[in-house]
Amino acid sequence: MYRAIGEIDQEHYPETLEKIYILNATWMFLSVWKVAHLFFAKEVVSKTVILGRDYFAELTKTVDPSELPMDLRGPAASKL
Repeated sequence: MYRAIGEIDQEHYPETLEKIYILNATWMFLSVWKVAHLFFAKEVVSKTVILGRDYFAELTKTVDPSELPMDLRGPAASKL
């Protein structure tokens, strides 16, 4: 099912994703990702950034900290 969704997204919306951040990734997620990334297009995998609990410094290289919600150590009032 996930593969089918991925194929549909890649076929119909190939360039709508600039970058995706996966935050607070656990060792278990990283283990699954080692296999799961094989089912995604190389372009999607290259746009995926996986970060652990120490994500803030890396994330704020791309995202302005003022735009982050409080849940991600930012000042914005929205919650995820």
